[in-house]
Amino acid sequence: MKPSRLLMLAGGLFAVLFPVSSLRGQVTFPGSELLGRPTDQSVTVNVIASTAIQAYFEFGTQSGGENQTSATSGTAASPLSAAANLPLVAVIGGLAPDTQYYYYMVYRQSASSSWVTRAEHTFHTARSASDAFAFTVTSDSHINITFGNPALFQQTLRNIAGESPDFHLDLGDTFAMDDGCIAPCTNVTNQAQANSSYLNIRTNYFSIISPSVPIFLALGNHEQEEGWHMGDAGFAVEPPIMSANARNEYFLNPDPLLSSFYTGNTDTSNTGITASSDHTIQDYYAWTWGDALFVVIDPYWYSTTKPYVGNQGGGESSTPGSGNRWDWTLGLTQYVWLEQTLQNSTAKYKFIFAHQVSGGLDDYGRGGAYAVPFVEWGGDNDDGITFAFNTNRTDVNSLWAIPIHQLLVNNQVTAFFHGHDHEYAHEQRDGVVYQEVPMAADATYGYGFSQYTVDGEYTLKVLPNSGHLHVTVDPVAGVTVQYVRASLAAAGGTNGAIADSYNIPAPAASGSPVISSLGLNPATLVGSGVYSTGTVTLSSPVPATSSGVQVTVTSSNPSAATVPTQSISIPAGSTTGTFTATSQAVTSAISTTITATATANASGSAQATLTVEPVATGLTSLTLNPTSVVGGAANSTSTGTVTLNGFAPTAGTFVTLISNSSNPSAASVPASVTIPYNSTSNTFQITSSSVATPTQVTVTATLNGSTSATLTVNPVPSFTPVRINSGGPAYTDSLKQLWSADTDFKGGSSFSVTHTITNTADPTLYKTSRYGTSFSYAISAPAGTYSVTLKFAEPMWSAKGKRVFNVAINGKTALSKFDIFAAAGAEFKAVDETFPVTLTGSGTITINFTTGSAGSPLVNAIQVVSSP
Repeated sequence: MKPSRLLMLAGGLFAVLFPVSSLRGQVTFPGSELLGRPTDQSVTVNVIASTAIQAYFEFGTQSGGENQTSATSGTAASPLSAAANLPLVAVIGGLAPDTQYYYYMVYRQSASSSWVTRAEHTFHTARSASDAFAFTVTSDSHINITFGNPALFQQTLRNIAGESPDFHLDLGDTFAMDDGCIAPCTNVTNQAQANSSYLNIRTNYFSIISPSVPIFLALGNHEQEEGWHMGDAGFAVEPPIMSANARNEYFLNPDPLLSSFYTGNTDTSNTGITASSDHTIQDYYAWTWGDALFVVIDPYWYSTTKPYVGNQGGGESSTPGSGNRWDWTLGLTQYVWLEQTLQNSTAKYKFIFAHQVSGGLDDYGRGGAYAVPFVEWGGDNDDGITFAFNTNRTDVNSLWAIPIHQLLVNNQVTAFFHGHDHEYAHEQRDGVVYQEVPMAADATYGYGFSQYTVDGEYTLKVLPNSGHLHVTVDPVAGVTVQYVRASLAAAGGTNGAIADSYNIPAPAASGSPVISSLGLNPATLVGSGVYSTGTVTLSSPVPATSSGVQVTVTSSNPSAATVPTQSISIPAGSTTGTFTATSQAVTSAISTTITATATANASGSAQATLTVEPVATGLTSLTLNPTSVVGGAANSTSTGTVTLNGFAPTAGTFVTLISNSSNPSAASVPASVTIPYNSTSNTFQITSSSVATPTQVTVTATLNGSTSATLTVNPVPSFTPVRINSGGPAYTDSLKQLWSADTDFKGGSSFSVTHTITNTADPTLYKTSRYGTSFSYAISAPAGTYSVTLKFAEPMWSAKGKRVFNVAINGKTALSKFDIFAAAGAEFKAVDETFPVTLTGSGTITINFTTGSAGSPLVNAIQVVSSP
């Protein structure tokens, strides 16, 4: 064992209590070891000492057995060197793929100083496709920006350190670079202040994990790297350049020019970015780890026009903003790179990371799955209806092919992780998981900007801050996402608790069945303990060689309906599998989304909506229609409607009915009415009888309480017969009955003859008439049953077929193709036609005469009398 190793072990206890450098009183490390750019054969270390140092790194595959060095990581004979407070960057190379390594740093101040060994740390080289591994994600720590709590962010990072992930991704709003920063941060106006902001976060926070967990950074809006800040007045160095330089100085985002293991932004035209980082921005990049593709994208550098109006978030007071969401963009170069990266990858899983979508539910870029339809991300204008991608994303080579979300869907992206909205939200749309990452340091433990609501359609789970995501990737078991809560002792929460966990199944092998549909029968349940049968249908039978398809079923709202916790199995040769959803007691109608997801030997998922309705506990109303009837008259019934305050259960709901009246025989009410299953109301009939005086009948419906309504039963009103001498004067007939002069008509003309009329005792009635191409009579009458008699005698034609017409009474045909001559058998011969007519309420008897195939309609007299 080397002397340096003996020194490290002997000083181990002291190193726990005090930093080695502090004990010596000579060298401090404002930037302890920070790992980045891990590959299958190397990892890069960045260390910052307070004085000039020389250093090298020893490494090996066993803890305590570090005995290897490399030229790129220095040796005792040829150490690396760095000036005071500047990064010493070493590449620990020549490593074996898929291997756990241990390392430590050995340093001295000068060639005449003694070597000092720092603490041991560890890392893992890129995994093989058959390996399971884990990574972690944070976002929106907001330290020195509104909302961020330093102690809570440190707790989140300690939780991550205890999990030993292969690497960590931070999704931005981590470094205070705009005028939204708060003490001890100062507004960043020069490169030195930018460097201080980044170094502060590294020294006081990321140092908790950085020696053993490689860190990848995504840009957030508070990092001030939006393209519209290029050219900002009042800065010696433009904000995006300052931020990129500080990030590249103190962190190790992938530089595609240094290693083919990573792809990404190779643009070196930004000469303001330091040469030490190849003038590369290091803002978007991708790599493969195990059987998973990781892609970090940047919606900021290439958004050269500010999309939102105002100074939301800070740092924007001099930039008015367009209010046009189409101004959010990845830019054509990044878009093409993203498309090619996804298309060229054969990885089983594909993950994309960004602070926000390039678009959003509003012009500030909020939202996840529900932001999908809009602008560059989904192609629609702000209205969510008009597709305008092809007119807003154009280039001479037509490289803007399809909206970004469609790229994700077409290339089977597993999940899109994003921040910006400050809460936890698990969503899924078109087979892509949209995961909003919670704030890492919100000591209010709230819902941030409250952008998400569980609806079972796209948004499956919403939880308050704070904490991080722990993601396990398994080539067989799929991807497991866990929300690990962080809590300070004073808050009383359980630090490290798993607040949510879900699985994204591994994609099925090519040619395997796909879930094509999910059906629920019935789709509506009433009350608790009622069942619906779910049927999962596959696109093709399970192959005979398969052990069967496994399907997990979930309910978005278990308080409304539960489903089996065990997977359902669809055996070889079958295309369907069934399960039972069970309703729970609810106080109002609730819809829950049932999701079936293939977890073995098949792929895909399907959803269906189950509605659970509350059981009725009482009545809301009893109504009668009409509320007044003529007792004993035809159609003198009233319809009662009983309405529940909920839904009837499977056996129906029995409601008792009683009536109360001074005349019990005035109306007949049934003893009960039953409301059928899943209905809220039903009707019943009340039959009235003749009464001498108006009588009130009170009907009462009872179900855990009662409600009443009143029906008035009226006596049959007296009716004076109506007799009209059409076209003529008043006349008293042979029975001493008075016929009024022609009245109540509309249209037509009068006509008279002197010829003798036969077949009647009152020929005078038949010598006058009303005729015309179209005319009518309207005779007022109360509710009741009547006989309407129409009197005719042909005054002109001596053959049939000369006068043919139609008569309708209250819209119903009374006479069709009526020929007076044919009916009477002769000219000047009386013939009468009588018709029953019923009025259900006071109204009018309307008699319409219309032209038929010949001549004009004609009538000599009209009589209306009550029917017995």
